[in-house]
Amino acid sequence: MQNNILISLDIHEDKSIDQTADIVQMKIHEETIAADRVGIDGVGLGGGVVDILKRKGFNVIDIVSGQKAPELWQYSDFLFQNLRSMMWWAMRESLRKGEIKLAIDNELLVEDLTAAKYEIRGDKTIKVESKDEIKKRIGRSTDYGDAFVYANFIRILHSQNQTDTENLGNIDY
Repeated sequence: MQNNILISLDIHEDKSIDQTADIVQMKIHEETIAADRVGIDGVGLGGGVVDILKRKGFNVIDIVSGQKAPELWQYSDFLFQNLRSMMWWAMRESLRKGEIKLAIDNELLVEDLTAAKYEIRGDKTIKVESKDEIKKRIGRSTDYGDAFVYANFIRILHSQNQTDTENLGNIDY
């Protein structure tokens, strides 16, 4: 992303953890991206990528979408089941308000962004459908959408000067 515009979406499939970490490191250097503006899914294989990059001195943001969401957040009067629900709701609101834009034409990205369903529970808690549930319904993973959702989340963190992301659960949004 450049500021609030998604200008490219690079896809690297079937790479090892080491290869993925090398690709991220290369992108950080070549595109002059601050490491604290790189969010990585820290669950599963992504956890290894985060560990490698942090050992190399890159302060990337480890995003564990299943962790508890912060209770306060500027975008909503709702609470969120988990960080994933909060990030996807943030994407919804950012797009709805015109705060972010797409400068690329990617059909799979648009499909991913429109695939997630949500429910609002009686206690005003938003639960976004899990990645596994979506995958069962549409027949593939929402990796394209997740990448943009994470990038938007990092953009929001920085716009609010929330750069201490060691424990996202303690950040007031």
